[in-house]
Amino acid sequence: MNMTPGSYETKISNLLHHAYKRVRKQDPITLQTWNEAIRRLRRGDHYLMVMWGQRPGIHAPELIGLGLGVLLLAALAGSRWITHVLPPPNPHLIQAILIAFILACLLFRNAIGKAVGWVVDHTLGRFVDEFVDEKDDS
Repeated sequence: MNMTPGSYETKISNLLHHAYKRVRKQDPITLQTWNEAIRRLRRGDHYLMVMWGQRPGIHAPELIGLGLGVLLLAALAGSRWITHVLPPPNPHLIQAILIAFILACLLFRNAIGKAVGWVVDHTLGRFVDEFVDEKDDS
């Protein structure tokens, strides 16, 4: 079998990630064992971890950068559209909204914390888990 340089690593990486997806869907106990094994392997200098790091698809930093770029473009386009459609708001109104927001954050800290936690869990939960795993290794 004649393999090109890098194709072996790609093949092993794909096999690892397909197996991980299958374990994640089937058995939570086996998933915990798998995650612990990955944490322990990260402590050493293992080539298997290089192949584990070659995940197929878009990675978290790329996705975050892409999302921020799209958000910035949308904000710029939206601000241009709003300034053409609506007259500029009263500065006192903006100040009152900002003060109300700050007061709400101070007075309802637990409720806002729960709301932010829910948003993070349901939108960024996958990426947060990766960062927590890396933090546990150190």
